[in-house]
Order: sequence, then structure tokens, then C-alpha cells
Amino acid sequence: LVTGVKTGISNMPTGVRGAGAAISPNGKIFVMGGDDGSGSTNLNQIYDINNDSWYLGEVLPYSGWQIEVVYTSIGVVTIGGNSDGAVDFVCVYQEYLGWDDWKSLESLPTPTFGGSAFFISPYVWYVGGLIDAVTPSGKAYRFNTNAYGWEEMNPLPTPLGCSAGVVGPDGLMYV
Repeated sequence: LVTGVKTGISNMPTGVRGAGAAISPNGKIFVMGGDDGSGSTNLNQIYDINNDSWYLGEVLPYSGWQIEVVYTSIGVVTIGGNSDGAVDFVCVYQEYLGWDDWKSLESLPTPTFGGSAFFISPYVWYVGGLIDAVTPSGKAYRFNTNAYGWEEMNPLPTPLGCSAGVVGPDGLMYV
């Protein structure tokens, strides 16, 4: 995700590359972390589509780029990232619930970055990614948003790093 470019509407407060992003049903785009040219950031930049305005939310509890971000029933969840090496942080941002704060969740079983994240209620899925700068992961994990814990699932047929993914109209994950 390359950010900080003119969108035709409003400019982001700080241009970053390698940020993670998610969109909420109430018309907000959350852009988390990224590299601002001088290093990894812990920025939480939020665009309100309805008001055509950007504002800064509470900063992430860690700096990183290639953070995976997914909008879920419990808030905006950030997973992993790279900050001079893979990190295992998992956090939830609950601004939409009326308070601007972060809560740490159970860490990823294996530190990684550049994977694909999905939300298929009640699970956050995290698949693939890089363990270090060159080693792709074939692991697949899911986090239960009701029980607040990760479990390892069947591995991917082929390890993938820096992949993109989407949930299709059939409810399946495509990576």
C-alpha cells in the first residue's frame, strides 16, 4: 500500500509506504504504521469518508511497516509487521466504540510480517508472511474474537511471503 499521494480529495497528514489499511462499515479508512522515509512509524491515520477529513488516532503501541490490518467485530486489529525484524504483536484499536485506545491481544505464535489477514466472523485469519527478510511462511493461524486466542490451522500448500488476499463472495479466502 503506497500512501500519502493526492487522492483527489484530502491529503494524508503524513505520507508513508508499506502501511496497513482497513475500511470500516461506518465510512472510516484506518492507515496504520508504515515507513515515512526516516524509519518505521506507529502512526494511526484515519480518514473519515463522510467528512472528507483526516485525523490522527491514538498511536500504535509499536512501530512497524507491512503490518496487516483488518476490521473486525471487536475493532481494528493489527497483526505483526516489521521493525528491524519480524514482530509478533497483535493489538486491537477500538475507536469506534467511543474510546480512543489500544488493547494488546495474544501475540502471534511465530513473529512474521507481510502475510495476509482476513476477518470471517468470529475469526481473524493470518496466513503466510515472512519469518525474516527471505524466508516465506506456510503457516495459517486463526484468532477467535470471542475466546481471544490463536490456533494453528492446516498449512498453506506453498509458503507465501508479502502476499495479498481477499475474501470472495463465496466466503473463501483467496491468497
